[in-house]
Amino acid sequence: MSSSSGEQTAASDFSRPSFRGSLAFTREDRAARFEIDVDDEDIGLLDPNDVRGTPIPRMSDITIDRTDRTSMVSVDYGLPASVDVNHLYSARQTVFEQAEEETKDDFYSGHTVQIRSIRDAQVVENPKEYKGRYRRWPGVILLLLMFTTATVLIIFGAYNSHDKAVTLKVAAQKRMAAKRAIGDGDFEIADDGLVNNPVICKLPNYISKNGKILAVSPNKTQVAVGIKGANWFGMETEDAIPFGLWQNDQNGTTVFDIAAFLDRNKFNSVRLTVCIQHILNNTPPKQGLVNKMTNRALDLKNYMTALQSIIKALAYRQITVLLSLHTLLPLPLNSGGLWYNADISEDDFLSAVDMLTKALCNDNYWNVIGLDLKNEPSKATWGTGTATDWQLGAQKIGNRMLARCPNWLAFVEGVYAEKHSLTMDDGTVIKYADWWGSGLHKAKDFPVEFTTSNKLVWAPHFYNPGVYPMDYFYKSSKTFEELDDETLGNRIRAVMNDSFGYLVSDNAAIVLGEFAGLYATDAHKMKTTKRSTDATINVMIQDRYAGGYMWSLNPESAYQYNPADTPGTFYEGLVELDWLTPNKDFLEGMEAMNQEEDKMASKIPATFKAITPFIRRAEELDRDRTRPESKMVAYYCRQYAMELGIKLRENDASEEATHFLLALMESLEQEKAALPAHSQEEGRIICENFAFDIFMRADEEDRAGNANKNTARTFYAAGSFFDILKQFGSPSEDIIEKTKYSKFKAADILKAIKEGRTPTPGAPSEQLSESTDELPPPVNIPQPPPAYVPEIPIAPPVIPTAAPIATQAPEFPNMSTYSYTPEVPVMPPASPPPPVYSPPVPIQPPSPVAQYAPVAPPSPPAQNYVMPEAPTAQPVPRNNGPRRRGGWSQNEINDALECSKFAAAALKIKDVELAIQRLEQALQTLR
Repeated sequence: MSSSSGEQTAASDFSRPSFRGSLAFTREDRAARFEIDVDDEDIGLLDPNDVRGTPIPRMSDITIDRTDRTSMVSVDYGLPASVDVNHLYSARQTVFEQAEEETKDDFYSGHTVQIRSIRDAQVVENPKEYKGRYRRWPGVILLLLMFTTATVLIIFGAYNSHDKAVTLKVAAQKRMAAKRAIGDGDFEIADDGLVNNPVICKLPNYISKNGKILAVSPNKTQVAVGIKGANWFGMETEDAIPFGLWQNDQNGTTVFDIAAFLDRNKFNSVRLTVCIQHILNNTPPKQGLVNKMTNRALDLKNYMTALQSIIKALAYRQITVLLSLHTLLPLPLNSGGLWYNADISEDDFLSAVDMLTKALCNDNYWNVIGLDLKNEPSKATWGTGTATDWQLGAQKIGNRMLARCPNWLAFVEGVYAEKHSLTMDDGTVIKYADWWGSGLHKAKDFPVEFTTSNKLVWAPHFYNPGVYPMDYFYKSSKTFEELDDETLGNRIRAVMNDSFGYLVSDNAAIVLGEFAGLYATDAHKMKTTKRSTDATINVMIQDRYAGGYMWSLNPESAYQYNPADTPGTFYEGLVELDWLTPNKDFLEGMEAMNQEEDKMASKIPATFKAITPFIRRAEELDRDRTRPESKMVAYYCRQYAMELGIKLRENDASEEATHFLLALMESLEQEKAALPAHSQEEGRIICENFAFDIFMRADEEDRAGNANKNTARTFYAAGSFFDILKQFGSPSEDIIEKTKYSKFKAADILKAIKEGRTPTPGAPSEQLSESTDELPPPVNIPQPPPAYVPEIPIAPPVIPTAAPIATQAPEFPNMSTYSYTPEVPVMPPASPPPPVYSPPVPIQPPSPVAQYAPVAPPSPPAQNYVMPEAPTAQPVPRNNGPRRRGGWSQNEINDALECSKFAAAALKIKDVELAIQRLEQALQTLR
């Protein structure tokens, strides 16, 4: 570039306004673009035409005056023709005025470029020469990558922190649950993370028939409901809520823990005591007696919602509920010796029944089995036809209930009479008075009859000397000399039979609505109070009652005599006064009721001992609701027992053995009729898979080093299930080895435990013994749920919204003494008092102490599966697919063989008629 003679300095006139444009130029080694200040008169330079609209010829020079600190330099460059104003980098001209200070700054070191004339130029930018826009993308990508990584790390960290927080919370709650649970509490975690209060049915038709309570499902399946129950009181008092739910740092518990405690101890039913006036007024429970945070399943808005939520909480553990219409007015007011009084009319009473059926007779409360129509109608008569006739009163109340809830049962108690006598076999004459609620002497002559059949359950009460020392408990009512076990048991049986036990031959079931009393704290030298309760349970089991409700769960149950010559106030329940410590002696005493579970096993003749394991396995599976194949495996257990029994009968042709085999054969016929159609091969596969599954459970637990008594029982059960595979033909070598291994491991583990050493995991080092001695029933195989478990699971109890509980514990219940303390008897009492509810002294005021004992939730005592009555079983139609021409399917052949086996078995026990029926079935199958 060269200097121009017509040059002007850009700094010559800084007072005129300046504008900014964009200039690009190139030379051999570089290209550049920068913005320049253009004088007003030169604004046209940014336009392809000059200011006068005349095209400007191409210019090849430009004058630049550069001002620095020392001199003004004028440079004249000879530019190539490609240097023009570039419009590509400016959407519009950028105009500004130079700052005044810039114009006056002598040290201004900027560059002022003055252009005389220039035209637009199309500048081609080569990416290799200009890369600014391209080089920004790697940075953008890196920024996005960093942002994404940081986001992922933050989210992961948040989830990790949340999981740790939840884990710590659950661990803390488990520690608190362990501290507050009743005895050996198990823990459950609800969906929202709270321990021991989870946030599970179709209402069956309950019937009373042939001395049993049966639950009939919609598909007509009948399941026996053996009652092992407990009374839980409190709702009949002024507090209007069952006691013990005030969980705090010192005592009290939750409805969930009570249900779990009862379930663990095999109670399967609870008798809840309610008040007629509370029902009519829908009385809200007393504030401060329930920890609302830990009992969040309870809706305490009013009496009915509280009752509903308690029933649902018990249903979660498959615990049934009997509602006792216990008092007319809330205790300590008049409980009512009749079903009406000056405050509550008979119509009021019936209205209360209507309210209960309306609120509770639906699938949400499937576990309500019925109403105890009136607790202890001690002022009533029987069969007199008067206004106090309880026979007529019970019929009226029961029919009112059944009209609105035909699914429930009506439990009827007896009346009271003072003078009864009976003569024992040894000539001893016993004079006695009824316990309140026990007098059913006239029920045979004046029966209670409802409009719906099979709905009556007799529900008498029977107590021990802790309530009152009746003469028949002792040799002398003056000295209270104690009797031996046999004499005491005989007298108790005689009085029970005379009062109500004779009704056991009737169609209706008998369930003791209240029994027991003092137990572990018995102060007699020979434990007469305790032995009386044991004898009562023996009568219940041997005479085949349908069960009973012990009194009571509440530790504040008060009794008046301990021992007989020492009157006072004595407390005892299934739990101790803190509602946290189980009364182990009392619980062990109630375990005798569990024998009701093994009715068939208990009738096995001594010479048939070898079949006992298979009958027990079948009865355990009868009560299983967790696996659909359990019923089929139970059937094949009994069938194998039948085959063994027929062989054993060759050495025992007694009448007892014959009757047992006939009963077993009848049971098999009923079971087969109810099973789905299947071939013998399908049955074998199901039984084999089941046996392997039970075996693997025990083996995995053993090899993990966690073997215990339950592991031994499970091994033994697996061995029994492998044994029944013999009925399908010769088992494989693998099955034979596993059978031996299972039985040996069972014995080996028990031996190690007995010797106080840890069982050795894995294969045994000794040869297996072939002992067939029976072990306790396994616990790891599916166990029977308590009572009846309906087919459709229900949702867990609805949890009401509850504000967090205050830091201070719920207040101690203000419980007056609801007790009557009779004087020491010299002769049978004119009116033996019922058990009382006298509260004990609180452990640590103001924390509430357990003062009432709720009913222990029953566990299934007698839960043998009862098939519906049906005519003689006919061959079950099977879908066998197309027949072979001129032949029969393998299923048909197997069925015929099975019927023939039954016929042969019947002939061996000389039942010709049954043999003919089985042979006709075999022929019918092949026709």
